[in-house]
Amino acid sequence: YTPPPDMAAGYLKESVLVAYRLKQPGSSLTDIDTQKLHFESFFDDSIHQDRMARVFYTYYGKLFLEKGSLYARAARYDAAVALYLQAARFFKNQPVWLSRINTMVRELKREALKQEESTIK
Repeated sequence: YTPPPDMAAGYLKESVLVAYRLKQPGSSLTDIDTQKLHFESFFDDSIHQDRMARVFYTYYGKLFLEKGSLYARAARYDAAVALYLQAARFFKNQPVWLSRINTMVRELKREALKQEESTIK
């Protein structure tokens, strides 16, 4: 579920990976230790994936992508790449999404390299 654009207008709708948090514009991003989140059952191939399971895969995958895009906009490229790679696990059976994610990861890695080179100069 993505909240409608007019819901809580004027607030940042920040993905916190399992839900959304409303924040004042300009607030710092909420850092989340993804190691504390347990999604193992999503990636267990022995568990049947019915239609509802696929809905939840997409939902959580998009939350990871949204959080990654917030980090990318804040020029925190390494954190963004890590979240995009984690999002890819939720889209393992969706080649269109995987292709998009791989493209975004390549672009972010280029931006991270540029950022690193500019700090060295």
